[in-house]
Formats: sequence, C-alpha cells, structure tokens
Amino acid sequence: MGKVEFKTWMNQDIKGRCFVLELAVGGKYFEDHCWPQIVEKLGGGKVVRIKGKKEWEEKGGGAILPSLFGEKKILLLEDLEESLALKIKNISSPHFLVFISSGWRGGKEWSDDTWIKVEPPRYDLENFWKKSAKNKGIFLDNQVLRSLSRWSKEYDWGEEDVEQFLSQFSEGETVKMEDVELYFEKNERTLLFRFLDATGERNLEGAIFYLRSLLQIGFSPSLLLTNVARRFRLLWQAQETKEETVDLWSGRKLSPFEWREKILKNKNKYNLEEIQRAFEILYQVDKALKTRNPEPEALLLGMLVKIMAK
Repeated sequence: MGKVEFKTWMNQDIKGRCFVLELAVGGKYFEDHCWPQIVEKLGGGKVVRIKGKKEWEEKGGGAILPSLFGEKKILLLEDLEESLALKIKNISSPHFLVFISSGWRGGKEWSDDTWIKVEPPRYDLENFWKKSAKNKGIFLDNQVLRSLSRWSKEYDWGEEDVEQFLSQFSEGETVKMEDVELYFEKNERTLLFRFLDATGERNLEGAIFYLRSLLQIGFSPSLLLTNVARRFRLLWQAQETKEETVDLWSGRKLSPFEWREKILKNKNKYNLEEIQRAFEILYQVDKALKTRNPEPEALLLGMLVKIMAK
C-alpha cells in the first residue's frame, strides 16, 4: 500500500470511495485548512461526522445507506479501531468514506484504497510567520522561522498565539533563537499544557518536572488545581457521555484537537473510580491551601502521587 502526500493527492484524480488520512497536523490546522479542501475535492455535499464505535453503532448504519434522492455524502469516521474501519469500508455504499487513522498498521487490506499523509506545508507556516512579523516590522532569520514553525505545529497555534508571541518585540527588533527557546521553555501556557498532558497520560515523572517548573515561575497553585480539575472532568465526560463539542461543566466549546489528542487518547488511563478519587484529592488539597498555609510544592507533589497511585 503506497501513501501519497496531501498536496500531491489534491492534484490527482479521485480513485475509489475510501480514503485514510494519516494526520501529522494539529486539529485546528486540519479543521481550518485541510478538511474544507477535502470536502471540495470530493464534490461537496452533505458531511456526516461519526466519532467512535458507539456513535457508529447508533447512526453509522443509516448514514452509509444510499440516500433516498441519490445524494452522495462524505462520511468522516474518527476514533475507530482499525478492525472496525476495515469492516465498514467493505460495506457496499455509494458514499465517500474518509477515515482518520489512529496509528493503524495499514497493509494489504487497504491496498485498493487511498492512504493520504496530511502534514503541514512547512513553507506555508514559515511564510505565515514571515508575513506576520513583516507587518509589525520585526525580523526573523531562517533558523528562527523553522523553530517557530515547529513549535506552532506542536501546540496547534492559531493567529492569536502568533500575535501574542510577536507582541513582545518592538518594530525594527530581530527575534533571536534565545528568545524562542526562553518563551517556549518558560512560557506558563506551554508549561501548563505539558503538565496537564503528563498528568492525563499518567506520567508521574513528567508531571513532577513541569509542576516544579510552573511553581518556579510563580504559577498560582489554586489555578493549577482548577486546570487539573477541568482535565479530569473532561476525562469523566469522555467516559460517561457522548458530548464531544462542549465542556458540559462550563458550557464552553471544546477544541476538536484537545478532545481528540488530549482527552480521547487518554480517557482509559484512569478508570471512573480513579477519576472520582482524583476529585476527592483535589478537594482536600484545595481546602488545605486555603486553610493551613502549607508549602505548596510538597502538597502538590503529594497530590500527584496520590492521583496516579494504582
């Protein structure tokens, strides 16, 4: 089974009705830049998005059937085991099936289908940075451009993030590699994301490292607890409900990238009983911070050990 680059595929004729996307881009980039192009290439029409086995069992059977008026749909199928995806693609249907691979092995079963590698066009990202900096009269050399492109891909940055980074510099100033490294290694948002990811992945060593880094730059212990609680609420939501677009507690819209890459991938790292226990631990730590004036680092380190204990 050969794989084709996204840009190459966009210039080829459509072959077959089944496509597998191997994503190496963030969710925001895929949603904003890649998916609209795919829909247009496949002729537009109705898009049906199905996430996970349960949702497939609930509405997949009806969605894959021929439309009453001959309409050709585009089914985007995510978060499926490869074995189930193979069964689905063998169902007779006139519609386009677009699967997002979740680390699938591929192989001869997909030999008649189109497997597409979706990677961010490096020079597009670099040109975006270059244009944004030019508009502000700020200079970026090639090494800095490559580094900023890599970081913005890793953290799925949007325009507002780029603007925030560039706002540190004055017109006529040159951004140096030391500026980039300092921002991303010491920036509290980056450290917080890494801390939450390590906690969600049940990576105690990583969580401790980023916890200490956050405390060293003066990050609020209470705000840290708030963010940990949100991460466990979303893990709970992923296990107990079908809602994938809104944070049920806050009512705010969820980032598709965060939901897919941070929540769904880790939802089974903790079982429901362990998630409930985490909230009890968070409550006790919050109470101690407010009433006993303890040493925050020792208290929060103990919290991580208790939460991740099996």
